[in-house]
Amino acid sequence: MNRRNIFSILVAILIVFTFLPFNAVTTYASDVRVMLDSQFIAVDPVTIDNRTLLPIRAIVEELGGEVEWNNETREVTLIQGDVLVLLTIDSHRAMVNNRAVYIDVPAQIIEGRTFLPLRFVGESLGLDIDWYSGASTVIIMTENSTVTLLEAIELARNTSLMPQQTLTPGNERAFIGNINSNIFHAPTCSTLPNPRNRIYFESREDALNAGHRACLRCRP
Repeated sequence: MNRRNIFSILVAILIVFTFLPFNAVTTYASDVRVMLDSQFIAVDPVTIDNRTLLPIRAIVEELGGEVEWNNETREVTLIQGDVLVLLTIDSHRAMVNNRAVYIDVPAQIIEGRTFLPLRFVGESLGLDIDWYSGASTVIIMTENSTVTLLEAIELARNTSLMPQQTLTPGNERAFIGNINSNIFHAPTCSTLPNPRNRIYFESREDALNAGHRACLRCRP
């Protein structure tokens, strides 16, 4: 085979790989916990291109805000206090109170839920975001938080050191679900939802039949 043929083959291979779709690697960060002020919340973070993304509906509704979805335009609207955020799925451009903002990792739909970059969520909604590596915990602080960052870190550290409890007779329900995230947990899970967001199931099958997914941390 002469050099011209070899060169032609290499060019053809280069063209093929140039137009192949590139998919960023998405993995669930099952070892990461999320704390909002002093409460752990039941969400499943994911990592994409070394960025942490959170399911936005669960976060916003925990804050008392609203999330609206337009299926035709694939747009998500977040309303939290006096902040209005408009995003389009797979777009790097967002609007925060009519101000254009660039997102390094765009909003994405994963298993039917909308995920947003953690840092963007904090900046757009006025939240303080910190990472405590000692307990693999994302700490989200609101301006009305009743605890300091140091107190939140101490709480995260202490709960990460708690021994695993065992189920004992007398538990009224075997599994606890989150009505916002549709994730169910064992009663001993460290990321149980707030009481106002809980739903109880007698069995694992009941939770699955109700459309809930198993928590990736406690694996009920």
